[in-house]
Amino acid sequence: PASVDTTAAREAVAATLPYYAVPAHVFALPELPRTSRGKIDKRLLLALAEAEINQLAAQPAPMGAA
Repeated sequence: PASVDTTAAREAVAATLPYYAVPAHVFALPELPRTSRGKIDKRLLLALAEAEINQLAAQPAPMGAA
């Protein structure tokens, strides 16, 4: 759900998986997008992830960050 603490989720995954298997980004969604047949809409899921990554990339760097 959207209320998930994504930082804690990523840390939990990092504690159990090898470093190369830990996702670079973790996003919370209210629910997984579905097709008209009820299957997970992987194309829409990818588009949502790309939009979120682009939004994060567009944010200015924190003060003092190099």
